[in-house]
Amino acid sequence: VMFSADLLLPPAERAKKQQEEARQKQLRAKTTVSVFNASGISGLAGNVLEQLSGSGFTAGGSSNAQDMPNSLVYYAPGDEEVAKQAAQLLGGLPTKPSQNLKAGQLEVYLGKDYQGPGAHKFGGPDTVRLDALPIGPQVAPLPTQQTDNDRGVNINAGDVPCVD
Repeated sequence: VMFSADLLLPPAERAKKQQEEARQKQLRAKTTVSVFNASGISGLAGNVLEQLSGSGFTAGGSSNAQDMPNSLVYYAPGDEEVAKQAAQLLGGLPTKPSQNLKAGQLEVYLGKDYQGPGAHKFGGPDTVRLDALPIGPQVAPLPTQQTDNDRGVNINAGDVPCVD
């Protein structure tokens, strides 16, 4: 849809938009992102780092961090524009400058509030163990219904005998 919308732009406007997209892509490629999982969701930092590197950022590291209630993207002074790109890709996270970072570095902290890409497990709960026994409480099977044939009565449909 975006491609076809760009075709409708006047040539000068389209060229300007393409130049801006190329500039933003270069900014992402020159920026190393490290992701820290402060949410308690297992594997989240690695999943999010994969999302960001798939969007053109250079992958730094991923690790766990002390639990935090809120997610945040830290950036080096002067890197606010690229930090906002990362924050937007992750669902609109807030950004904050950090004197501890060098130019071209971002740190993403994923807090308990994080709901962006990689946060949701869409599979249902595990219901079978490796030994094929169900997990959780066992439910007794429903009683079977006794039929006329169980009582020794022959069942037929008119003159056609029925077979169990």
